[in-house]
Amino acid sequence: MKFENEEKFRRWIVAELPTFLNESWIVIFGKNISDIVLCWNNIDNPLLLFIEVKYHKSSHGRIGFGDGKGLGYQTELLLKSPAYTERYMRWIIGDQDSCKCLLFENNDVRENCAGEIKTGKQNNFTNGLFKKNASICFDLPDSPRRIAEWAKSVVSTT
Repeated sequence: MKFENEEKFRRWIVAELPTFLNESWIVIFGKNISDIVLCWNNIDNPLLLFIEVKYHKSSHGRIGFGDGKGLGYQTELLLKSPAYTERYMRWIIGDQDSCKCLLFENNDVRENCAGEIKTGKQNNFTNGLFKKNASICFDLPDSPRRIAEWAKSVVSTT
């Protein structure tokens, strides 16, 4: 399973997620605060979860984040580490060549960056990201299920 670009990968995940979640979940295709927002629509315990989506194509080189100048909410969240997004945000990173994926916490993102995350520069993941993390890679078609499992586990422990 290969996608033309990150946008198509994101749209596929948004379309597939509801098949793994019950009617108490609302999946929002967002772009302002996060690529995907999962809303646990429970009146007694509402919750928002955030998913950042990245998709690597070897023809594009490294996988970057932020706005290309070291700015943007992704960079700011990684630098400031607000407790909410540290707990309730994940990054799904797909690779077109290997058809593998990673589901990262913010700390995993920090540990797999090429150099220090800074404002004023392009921030990228390291080359060889998928080889370095081969032990936790999974097949790309399993991405929506993995995200849903994480979301359900958050609700069960909140």
